[in-house]
Amino acid sequence: MAKRHEGPPGLRARLALARNELKMKQPEFAELLDIPVSTYINTETGWNPINADFIYNLARKTDINLNWLFAGALPGQEEKPE
Repeated sequence: MAKRHEGPPGLRARLALARNELKMKQPEFAELLDIPVSTYINTETGWNPINADFIYNLARKTDINLNWLFAGALPGQEEKPE
């Protein structure tokens, strides 16, 4: 049976939140990142690990703050700014 990849606490929820804030569905976000839809869905839901290539691609093609994505808050802040 396949094992889920956890990563930092809340990382995948923040990834989904960021995608939703961009008003994109999973297939649209996968297309933006130039990856197969199944790869993105499996990454967001924990079935695929989040690797360096994924993070590099995410940073290049979006303005998602990677510090927020991994840590959940920006330095000096309690939560993601509005």
